[in-house]
Amino acid sequence: MQCLELKEFLARQAVLYVEDDAIIQFSVSTLLDKVIGRLYTASDGQEGLDIFLEKRPDIVITDIRVPGMTGLEMVEAIRERDKDVPIIVTTAYNETDNLLRAIELGIDKYVVKPIERGQLLQCVERCAEGLRQRRQVEEANRYNRFLLDINPNFMVTFESGRIEYVNKTFLEFIGFGSMEELLRSGRQLHEWMLSVDDVQDPEALEGWQDLVIRGHDRDVLVTFRSGDSDVESRAFLATSNRLPDSPKYVLCFTDVTRLESEKRGLIYKASTDHLTGAMNRMSFQEFLSEEMNRATRYGTPLSVAMFDIDDFKRINDELGHDAGDRVLVELVKLVEANIRELDRLARWGGEEFMLLAPGCGPEEMAKLGEKLRALIESGRPGGVGRVTCSFGVSDFAPGDTGADLLRRADEALYLAKRRGKNTVTTL
Repeated sequence: MQCLELKEFLARQAVLYVEDDAIIQFSVSTLLDKVIGRLYTASDGQEGLDIFLEKRPDIVITDIRVPGMTGLEMVEAIRERDKDVPIIVTTAYNETDNLLRAIELGIDKYVVKPIERGQLLQCVERCAEGLRQRRQVEEANRYNRFLLDINPNFMVTFESGRIEYVNKTFLEFIGFGSMEELLRSGRQLHEWMLSVDDVQDPEALEGWQDLVIRGHDRDVLVTFRSGDSDVESRAFLATSNRLPDSPKYVLCFTDVTRLESEKRGLIYKASTDHLTGAMNRMSFQEFLSEEMNRATRYGTPLSVAMFDIDDFKRINDELGHDAGDRVLVELVKLVEANIRELDRLARWGGEEFMLLAPGCGPEEMAKLGEKLRALIESGRPGGVGRVTCSFGVSDFAPGDTGADLLRRADEALYLAKRRGKNTVTTL
C-alpha cells in the first residue's frame, strides 16, 4: 500500500534535472518521465535556477559540473531561497571536494557517475517519501490551525513555554491579520491584558501563561483590552489543556461578556428547532457525518431510528395546530428524558424525528425504539388522548453514505406504517 501511495505521489510531482551532456540528459529524462508528473530540463546552472524560480519543482537533480553557473552555485542559490526542497547531485568519483561542498550546502542525496538507473530511482523515491511525509505533517498542522482559526474562542498554543500559535479570532481582537504580523511587531500578548484573576501588576502579567496553567483545575478570569484601546475590555474564562506526553499546551479563552453570550445564543438558534428545542435537520446531518467517520475509524456500531407520529394530521384537523404543537413539544421532552446524553434527537420535519445512537447496534436501537414507543403511547403527550409513533431502524455499514443510512431508516419506517403503525421495524 505504501509503495502504491508513493508511486501515486511521485506521479504528481515536478522534477528539475540539470545536465549538460545531451546523451546522459536524454537517458535520465527518459527514465524519470516514466515515474514523475512533470520534468523540466536545463543544460547549465543559470537556466536551471531560472526554471526553479519560475516553476518551483518539487525535487531538483543536478550534475555538479555544468557550464556557466555550476551545479554547486545553483544549489547554493536555491538553498538561499528554499531550505527544504530535496536536491540530488550527480558527481564523478574524483570530485570529492565538490561533493563535500555539496553536502555542506544541504543536499539530500548524491549519485556517482556513470549513473546507475536503479540507484537514481531509489534516491528519487527516498526524497519523494521524505517530501510526502513532510507534506503530511504540514497538512496536519494546517488542519490543526484551521480548527483553531474557526473556533470562536481565543486559542493559544504553547510549546516549552514559548507561544507557538495564536488563532485568527484572537489576532483580530488585538488588531493583527496573521501570526506573522504579530511576530514582526515584536509585541507580546500580555500587553493587551488588564488582569489575570486578581493579578493586575504589568510585570507579573508577563508570566500570564503560568498563571493560567497553574489554575487548570478551575476557571481563571482574564480581562483583555481590544486592540490598542484602553476603554473597551472583555472578560474571558481561560482553561488550559496539555497534550499527552508532550510539552505543548492549548489555552482556550471563552468570552463571558454579553456580546459572546448573544453570539452563543445565535449559534443555538441556528442549530435548534425553534418549536421543540430538539436539534434541527442541518445540525443533525453534521453530527451524523462526524459519528459515521468515528464509527468507520474505530469499527464501532452506529444506528439511527426515524420515527413519526401516527395520524398526526387528525390531531391538527380535529384539535387544532396549537394542540399539535403541544404534542410535538412534550414528545421531545419525553424522548430526551429517556435517551443517553451522547444520543441525538432531531426534528426532521413536521411530525417526523430522527434519533442517532452512537455505539448501538440495530438490536439495541430496536429495543430503545420499543421502549420509547411504549412510553409515548402510555404518556399521552400533549394531553390529547392516545398518541402513537412508528419507528424505522437502520444501522451503519462500512461504505455507507449518510443518504444510504437515512434512506434505509425511511424504508423501515414505511414498512412499520404498512404493518399497522405503532410498531418498530428494522431494515
